[in-house]
Amino acid sequence: MDEFSEKSLRDQERNAIPYDSYTDREMKQYFDFFGVSINELKGRVLELGSGLTEKAVRGMKKERPDLEIVVCNPQLAQKNMRDLRIFNTIRGIEKNKDLYQQKISVLAALASDLPFPDNSFNTIISNYAIPFYLPEDKNLFKQVFSEIKRVLAENGIAYFYPITNPSAFSPFAKESAQKRLDMLTSILSELRLDFRFKLSPKTVLEDTDWRDYVLIIRKKTE
Repeated sequence: MDEFSEKSLRDQERNAIPYDSYTDREMKQYFDFFGVSINELKGRVLELGSGLTEKAVRGMKKERPDLEIVVCNPQLAQKNMRDLRIFNTIRGIEKNKDLYQQKISVLAALASDLPFPDNSFNTIISNYAIPFYLPEDKNLFKQVFSEIKRVLAENGIAYFYPITNPSAFSPFAKESAQKRLDMLTSILSELRLDFRFKLSPKTVLEDTDWRDYVLIIRKKTE
């Protein structure tokens, strides 16, 4: 690895804050949005779009050492993000050695081209990543969820948060959010996935009633 200074990494860290403020949550915060218990996870778990410290998934591994957890983070294709992850990991070990000793597999990969065989995972989870950060492109949406269907094992389950709730917005934003939701619904139906949307039990902002949806997908035997 090339030499790097703590100052340069801290500068990069500040630039990453808008992303990591969503994804680098503790395990409890992570599951509060989904409205599920970690005990509902099973087998081999794929996490899509984890933050650069993987605090939530490391917490999952600590709580459930029986789980095999694989993390895909497209940011790691960039060298500065890989360096920043190393810095964050070293800092994390100093603060919570027990958490950062948890063994997880982390790789750089895009959700539209997952480097795994068919039926690889019993559970897939994504918090503030898929489809939240996907551009409004029907072909890309379809490719991503085709890949998710492919790598999800039969009788497996996938959780995605947030799916924007159109009713929480002004008329102009509501129309855009509804269009995106309709596109997602159409693609999932076209892929013949068993899916449903449920309101998250946790509000997006404190002191508001704004709740987004959780998308739950089950892959049944065809």
